[in-house]
Amino acid sequence: EVAALSVERGRRVGAVRALYYALPAAARALISEFLTVTNAEIVGAKAMFLAYEDPFEKYRALLFEYAHTLGHAVEAWLAGVHMRARAAGVDGALAEAAIRNHGQCVGMAVLWAGEMSRSLGALSGSGFVCHQAMVYLFNGFGGFSFAPVRRLADALGISKAEFLRDVLQGVRLD
Repeated sequence: EVAALSVERGRRVGAVRALYYALPAAARALISEFLTVTNAEIVGAKAMFLAYEDPFEKYRALLFEYAHTLGHAVEAWLAGVHMRARAAGVDGALAEAAIRNHGQCVGMAVLWAGEMSRSLGALSGSGFVCHQAMVYLFNGFGGFSFAPVRRLADALGISKAEFLRDVLQGVRLD
């Protein structure tokens, strides 16, 4: 089921991207301007919320921060994995394929947060689809496959349980 959904998601995202790139340059510029303004408004709203209601991100502001914090923890864990790979003499191509930047780690964490919200019953139906689709829509580089990271972890003998333990420890420290 997951593989079929992944294929369907890829098809739909590809269709949306094709529609976007088929637009005249002026229309794409207007969309870009709209998204830039929207992003600025969201950042401004978040800044006001954090500044006046929850500056230490311990209560309602956690809604803004959980996925970002999870992304930081994955990013830090992955940096440690690369150090372990280098020390263990792991094939450079295998390690290089597993490099993920900050945005990729945060983007993947946003997808995980969506899945967690769905499994807790807090996000469902079209809300869930929109949540997940927004991340994929703006992923112009196709960088959300973490299969190369899993292959590197497997080469180092890092289990999924160890990954979860280490990443959650990073979340607690962030």
